[in-house]
Amino acid sequence: MIIARSSESKGFLTPAPHRRELKVLISPSVQADVEGLAVGMTVLPPGESSSFHAHEKECETWIIVSGQGEVRVGDERQAVEP
Repeated sequence: MIIARSSESKGFLTPAPHRRELKVLISPSVQADVEGLAVGMTVLPPGESSSFHAHEKECETWIIVSGQGEVRVGDERQAVEP
């Protein structure tokens, strides 16, 4: 069983222009018995954004817990909220 608490995970802040806090909660680099799975948490302050990026080997899932914004995947844009 793996229990990951965001309050116990060390985060790091990314520099401008995409200021946000990133935390790795579950990953082979954090837990020795994890394979093929990574779970992270990103906290975006109001008005900030994530850098445009792609993942070649993983799918990315967003769970919006507060606020609102827009997600862009390729040419598709979608408004998001909790």
